[in-house]
Amino acid sequence: MKPNHKFDGVARIIAKGAPPEWLVDALEHFSDGIGKDASDVPVFRIIERMQDAVHVLITWLPAFQHLPYGWKCKEVAVALAVLPRIKKDLDRLAKLKTSKGRRPDAQRLICAAVVVRAWKIIHGKAEPRSEKLLQACRDYWRACGGEQIGREDFKGTSYENWRRPVERTLRADYGWVERVLLAHSLG
Repeated sequence: MKPNHKFDGVARIIAKGAPPEWLVDALEHFSDGIGKDASDVPVFRIIERMQDAVHVLITWLPAFQHLPYGWKCKEVAVALAVLPRIKKDLDRLAKLKTSKGRRPDAQRLICAAVVVRAWKIIHGKAEPRSEKLLQACRDYWRACGGEQIGREDFKGTSYENWRRPVERTLRADYGWVERVLLAHSLG
């Protein structure tokens, strides 16, 4: 483990002691998109561009299934099978632009998902009511540059604000986070 790394403390909390070597690198891998102000990122313009790209691919990729001289691209069939699902997800995300009410904070959810999934990999299961897990979420958020969320409670802690994001990540599919963490664990 790298000495004095800003994620060492979080890794120790998640591992409940000396963390595996891969954990600090995995926490760093996700850190860019967590905790920082993303309000200046043109998310909806990017989503619109991806929608356009998916439309072009769905429209024109079938032509590659009819190339002359036996030139075939096997991956086209795979792409054509998955592109409609990607389009559905992009359309759902685009609707958030016009939806009313408070938008879910994706950064907090991903922060919680990273901590919960790492916890699960190391210990076999997540402990959603664990104060240590909630503290790890808070500390990871802060290590990634995030501002404190909410006020400190009567015990002088501010990690109770992580209960809902942790519960939401347990109900949602964040398998992609787990796959990235597992890839780090394998080296």
